[in-house]
Amino acid sequence: MDLYDKISTSNVCKNSSVFFQSSECEYYPCHRTNIKEFNCLFCFCPMYYTLCLGTPEYIDIKGRIIKDCSGCDFPHDPDNYPVIIEFLRLLLTE
Repeated sequence: MDLYDKISTSNVCKNSSVFFQSSECEYYPCHRTNIKEFNCLFCFCPMYYTLCLGTPEYIDIKGRIIKDCSGCDFPHDPDNYPVIIEFLRLLLTE
């Protein structure tokens, strides 16, 4: 049984090592998504500077191309936790 199999949505939506919700944060929620299952664990996306599994847009600000993740909720979906961890593990072992 791998990590993904061990984690079910019913278990994930309580504050734990794989899920954290900070509804008291002044920016909560920072994306339009399912508030009930909004995971704040990756408040700063660990994929921001690397390849990305989400759906960012790239916008031009005064001649500089920047990554705009405001429309992406991939790291905030509790079901994506094991996917992100495996992605980071693979990046670190390359």
